[in-house]
Amino acid sequence: MNRTGRRYIGHFDVPLKNRVASLCQRTSHALSDDTGVLSSGWVNGDDYEEMQEPFGILPFDDDTLKHSGMLPFSSMFVKENDIRYVHLSQMQVTRFAVLPVHSCEERALFQAYAESSPMFAGPQQPDFVALASLMNGHADGTHIFYKLPEHIKTHYKTWLDYSNKKSSVTLSADATRRIRTLLEFQVGSPQSVPTALPQQLADTINAPTNPSQTSENPWQLEKLLADHRLAQSALQYSYGDRRDEVQAMSHAASARRVPEASRSEKCAAPTVGDDGHGPSRKKNKPRTCMHCKSTECKGRWAVKNCAVKMHEIQQRAETQSRRNTTAAASVVSGSNVMLDADTAVSESCGQV
Repeated sequence: MNRTGRRYIGHFDVPLKNRVASLCQRTSHALSDDTGVLSSGWVNGDDYEEMQEPFGILPFDDDTLKHSGMLPFSSMFVKENDIRYVHLSQMQVTRFAVLPVHSCEERALFQAYAESSPMFAGPQQPDFVALASLMNGHADGTHIFYKLPEHIKTHYKTWLDYSNKKSSVTLSADATRRIRTLLEFQVGSPQSVPTALPQQLADTINAPTNPSQTSENPWQLEKLLADHRLAQSALQYSYGDRRDEVQAMSHAASARRVPEASRSEKCAAPTVGDDGHGPSRKKNKPRTCMHCKSTECKGRWAVKNCAVKMHEIQQRAETQSRRNTTAAASVVSGSNVMLDADTAVSESCGQV
């Protein structure tokens, strides 16, 4: 019995109903209209072609992944990293789940780009495709996820409304506070006397200029965003289908790179001559003495061993010795002369 109070005649096997309807249609010319088989209004689903369009979570194609800066799904990355919404990302065939802006980190990232990116400088709307690609570079699967340009556009409208409301409240806060202060009745205070020259209403409620608020340097903020996006890209690029390509490129680069020899090996390694018939060693400039500039002097390794310098030093020593001897002889002769003078004076005094 059903809710109508009557017994239900039939069954709920849809394939069987389709088969019966198909047989009734084929034999309709032999059956009478009184049977009522074809008057039930049943729509045979077997008469329609099965469509290829799926319902539910749709996968993204390669063009969408490329334009939005998203990487394909990687089971190895899921095993080695603790990320969220793995089933959703697997169904979407993306490295991370594609979700609207919903977390605090994503709102803070959007606010950082709004303060530092030149795309928000003009009166026109920013390029949502480029902005989505930039934000996808910061995705980590835990706090920040992949975004489509439609997600960024929707959040931009919400952020713009909130920014306008916040600016209006900030601009009118001081004026509202002053008006409320003037409207409050203070007990025991005398009533204000109107002046001869009353002020205009605009001058009375005119809010003072807001003090400048310290903000982050946009260049420094942009550098931090670029460094974080580069680190995330380097981490994600090592997984998935592109890992083999990166390894092949690294092997090719290492094969082309010539190992740099040490200084001793460079000095000892022979070089090929200009004629190409055999190895020839690069000839250095012959070593000379720093004093006499001779290539045969022993002083080319140490200046103190230079024969010319040693001879000059010996000559200067002999010259100084002769000078000292001459000075000493002159002093002795002077003393003898003075002694002879004293003797002559004493003898003359004795005669007197």
